[in-house]
Amino acid sequence: MAIPYLQTTSAGRRLQALIDWLTAGTDPIAVRTSFAASGLAPLTATLNAVAQSNPFTPATGRPFNVTHRRSNDFVGSYQLERKFTGDVNWYIVLGYTDLVDLPETFALTETEAGVTYRWNMTARTAGSVAVRISA
Repeated sequence: MAIPYLQTTSAGRRLQALIDWLTAGTDPIAVRTSFAASGLAPLTATLNAVAQSNPFTPATGRPFNVTHRRSNDFVGSYQLERKFTGDVNWYIVLGYTDLVDLPETFALTETEAGVTYRWNMTARTAGSVAVRISA
């Protein structure tokens, strides 16, 4: 990636050499627009009682899909939670009031290795919620 005005001084030439070295064999503007199959089994569940889903550990730095669909008669609340490696606590990522305003399917990206996600039905009077997390 040659920058013509850098060639006019010795400092500019050194900077150009550094840029060339850093970008050798790469396209500095390339953007990944798709991923191959992750090989991770999706988490799917129907929550129809106060309980938690099985955990799902996404691939670090790779988007994963989150889907939730309430039955028409659903009365209750649920949330998406995550737990960090070595921690026993689950932390709310999206609470029920957040999820009501989101589309049924959306994507998240986890940047920390070993983080685990789950769905937690915290209250239920009627109906069910179909949930899925997949990469």
